[in-house]
Amino acid sequence: MFHCQNATLQIIDIDDLENSVKWKGILIESLKEMLLLALEWKYPKMSIQDSAICYVEALCLRLLAMLVARPPPHTIQDVEDRVKKTFPNPIDECVLYLTRDTVDKNIKLMLPFEKIHSILKKDVLQYKIDRNVSLFLVAIVQYSFCGLMVLTRQYMRKAKRFEITREDIEEVILTEEVLDGIFYQSESRDDYSLLSPTLQASLNNREIVKQLINDEKQYQRDLHVIINLFWEELMRVFPNSKDQLDIIFSNIHDIYDVTSSLLGSLENVIELSQEQAPCIGSCFEKFAETAEFDVYIKYSQDVTSESAKQCLANLLERPEANLLQFASFFFELAVKYYLPKLLLGPIIHAFLYMDYIKILLKLSPSQEDRKSFKKVKRILKPLQIKLLKIEASMPMTIISESTRKEMAIKKKTEMENTVEHWDKDVGQNCNEFIREDTLAKLSSDYGFTERKVFLFNGLLVLCKANTLNKNYTWRLMEKIKIRYAEIIDRPDTDELKHAFEISSLDSESVVLVAKNEKHKCDWMADLIMLNIMPMLEILLDMEVPLEIEESHALSHPELHNYAKTYRKLFQN
Repeated sequence: MFHCQNATLQIIDIDDLENSVKWKGILIESLKEMLLLALEWKYPKMSIQDSAICYVEALCLRLLAMLVARPPPHTIQDVEDRVKKTFPNPIDECVLYLTRDTVDKNIKLMLPFEKIHSILKKDVLQYKIDRNVSLFLVAIVQYSFCGLMVLTRQYMRKAKRFEITREDIEEVILTEEVLDGIFYQSESRDDYSLLSPTLQASLNNREIVKQLINDEKQYQRDLHVIINLFWEELMRVFPNSKDQLDIIFSNIHDIYDVTSSLLGSLENVIELSQEQAPCIGSCFEKFAETAEFDVYIKYSQDVTSESAKQCLANLLERPEANLLQFASFFFELAVKYYLPKLLLGPIIHAFLYMDYIKILLKLSPSQEDRKSFKKVKRILKPLQIKLLKIEASMPMTIISESTRKEMAIKKKTEMENTVEHWDKDVGQNCNEFIREDTLAKLSSDYGFTERKVFLFNGLLVLCKANTLNKNYTWRLMEKIKIRYAEIIDRPDTDELKHAFEISSLDSESVVLVAKNEKHKCDWMADLIMLNIMPMLEILLDMEVPLEIEESHALSHPELHNYAKTYRKLFQN
């Protein structure tokens, strides 16, 4: 299952719908003039198509957006630090040398500096940026464009053609890693990967592909949970609210179709490769060329919108919401707290594709396969950038299942040394590490007391600071098996806000208090996910065969009747 943790990530939206009117066309004439000067000097017969020059303008504006991404630069040194961090070497040194020289000697730029400076100040950064900082930014964009044109000119000379097309520029960027590093670099995704450190350390192409297939199968199962359990149950309870459900779930069925097709294509290649290293680049290339992955743009825009959140809240306020008893008596809580986080899963998985493409591009033993991955990487760059802007509005950072398992091993070892009375024999209750945090515990005797809380996939551990034994940081106070507990949503009162209760058969009930409403929602989502998942897995195992039966006209009367009877137990 998907899991997220809190984080902050923000990218300036320099070319969103509102700003695009102000930016579009602002560089066209200057770029044409610079290009003509460059071509007339050596290749007077060479020209460039309008679509190509528009594409180059988009690349330059994208680069500018990356340079002013939050935290925005306030000094020239800030800009230099960002260039050194994000530009590939040695192009970073070359661009910075030319830029410094331009600023120091007050050389006039060919790009429209005054217009760019004005828009940056008023509409993008919204603070009074120093003119020299703006000059430095524009000079970097100008010299980056010059580098692109030099390499494009060399490419056209080898191709023996004289009219530059957009496809030519795309091919140059595809083949020249230094250009890809300038115009398509994104520091917000370079700092981390969804793939576990152990998997990234593996240099075995077959193992990486095998893990990709496993991840894709689990992802398909997660989509089944969203569609077969949550979407279908909400359709049953709110049959006249399809428009609202379409806003909440967006094009989740299209996402599922693309996932199933991609998985089938990957499995076919694996089967044909037998003992040879599997070359799956062609699978991704086919889907990238036909824009199949673009379904993630609409999906991510819809499910992260305020209207989707409001639609779900409105449905849960209706009297019919009490009928949400499909999986258990607290399925309504799962819809309220867990479903919103579950719906972020496909966005997370889209980034996982990017990570796999990046690592397989390096590890594939086939030159043809690597070429396919290069092409896919280039085609999906605009999609990745759009998703990054949407991800900026998500207060989450992403942790994959494999990473959580590695974290659990490390965390258990750490707790053996830091938590007094920690039981080493925790078994299956601690296979995955979900989160650690500080919450307040409410008791009748002592009121509010602070607790250090560790959450594993099957165990909630409550500790307090150890003031008696200096050998340990924490002292173990309670352990609760989450899957056998009841999660109770405590409504806010004047005396108690942001509280929830965990009631267990083998221990006393515990009332925990979060810092604020959002903090409580994050905890409720994780707790309910862990608590309800075993039941959802059972129901899912029954739902999927029924779906296969209907789609393939197979006959499984015993399973069909058993599953329908089982569902009625929760629906009546």
